[in-house]
Amino acid sequence: MTPLCHALDHFEPALQLEEALRKTAAPSPWPGLTDAAKRAKAIELARENGLFERLTRFLAGDDRPQEYGTVLSRSHPIPHLGWDTIRATRQTGARRDMDLLSNASNRCELESLALWLDHPEADAARLEETLWTVCDFHSWMGEESSKLQPADLQSTRMGTVLAEILLAVGDRLDPEVVHRVGQKIEERTLAAALDWRNLPIWMCRRNNWNHVCFSNVIQTALHRMHEPRPLASLLVLCTHMMEFGMTGFTEDGGCAEGPVYWNYGFGHFLEAAVVLREVSGGLLNLMDSELAQRIARYPLAAWFEGSNCCLFSDTGNTFIYTSAALMINTVLPMPQLFDFCRKGPDGRPQLQSWRDLLLAVDSSAWRESAKREPGAISDTHLPALGFAKLVTTTADGTRVQVAATALHNAAPHNHNDLGSFIYYREGKAWITDPGKPTYTADVFGPNRYDILLCGSQGHPVPVINGHLQQEGAQYRASLAIDPAAADGSKSLRIDLSRAYPDPTLTRFERTLTLRPDGDLEIADRKSTRLNSSH
Repeated sequence: MTPLCHALDHFEPALQLEEALRKTAAPSPWPGLTDAAKRAKAIELARENGLFERLTRFLAGDDRPQEYGTVLSRSHPIPHLGWDTIRATRQTGARRDMDLLSNASNRCELESLALWLDHPEADAARLEETLWTVCDFHSWMGEESSKLQPADLQSTRMGTVLAEILLAVGDRLDPEVVHRVGQKIEERTLAAALDWRNLPIWMCRRNNWNHVCFSNVIQTALHRMHEPRPLASLLVLCTHMMEFGMTGFTEDGGCAEGPVYWNYGFGHFLEAAVVLREVSGGLLNLMDSELAQRIARYPLAAWFEGSNCCLFSDTGNTFIYTSAALMINTVLPMPQLFDFCRKGPDGRPQLQSWRDLLLAVDSSAWRESAKREPGAISDTHLPALGFAKLVTTTADGTRVQVAATALHNAAPHNHNDLGSFIYYREGKAWITDPGKPTYTADVFGPNRYDILLCGSQGHPVPVINGHLQQEGAQYRASLAIDPAAADGSKSLRIDLSRAYPDPTLTRFERTLTLRPDGDLEIADRKSTRLNSSH
């Protein structure tokens, strides 16, 4: 596995980290959260970047969808997470419980952010009521995951959000509320996730769950555990276990789960990297890993422009989180990541949280992003991911891109989509992959590939002699980029000979040729034991 703790002593890593924790004595795991001078600068940025105005709309009762997800305004009470919601989730698989939990978490963040920013409409009493309601919830877990394990994506994230709120604005809240919230954090996040009698399955998973949950456990522990020795042991353990999550990425930094899960999973990894670097005085830096740095560059391959990205697997068009671009640029100069972030009214990437604000205060790359020209986009080949993208610029300056996928049909959040491609020009995809379906119980059940958006029948790939592609690692493909032709044309060759369960198929190759004028030529060639055809 990728060594994430290589800076620590091989024999006594916890003792070494304990010493660093005592020496550094960081006032806050998140850099600058309790620094009055930094907060004053953050308030200025919030006004300049439009965050103050967005908070004003939310606090005034505006129900329009927020960039955080759809958040009910504070004019509406948070729906109770009780039996009706749980029963509906069991019956339909529509994840109403997870939507409610996300809504509540986002509501807590927005109301506490307004208080931290000294917004004139901020209301400590309303925040106290929201926090109390969240503590009254039957659980902080999604119904499906609660059947399998004691802590999950939602419960660990709720712990991080609430623990950070107590540090940031806890001195403005009633002590009884602070005490109750603290008890629930320790019970539902730390004690649940670390119960040796019932350890959660995500600890050894090789997908986004590992990084999301461990990052949140790390951050929550840094807020709630104050004795350096046991804290150091826990941090070393969590960091080593996060190596399982790293093996879910390909060796060239690719994310088989797609751009949405790069944002989510690797975004949480970046949060862990920031707080661990802060509390250890730089000793423990997860971004020292070469693989982590390659993963940080994945968006340069997977995004076309703005929020438009490669929709292979369970993903949809999405902006890169400003926080992710900021966190990466604190250790790796990559200002072109800001090209794929949502923009604020000042033309700079939109800031949405105190985390964003505090990172932006010290980021020259973020401040200058409105002035710089969009970065160049070049041909990309990630062979271990089975991904390639070709780029050309026409005589009139139009940038045209084509991307394709060809790995195997057993990837995380898999679609049977070998040979699928996207043709992108003039701000939109003219030929596209359908992307993520709406999540229901069926999407994660035995009939997943009967769903149009998951099976090959919903993708720009052929049916071969009546056969659709099937799920499984034995159904695989490979791709290669040919040298540019004399006229400047570029070609991707995709070998799909093993992508179908057709016993008569001996060869199937797809060639995508991008011409200098931006036109795309698609050529499929197959051979069978009975005949050959084009």
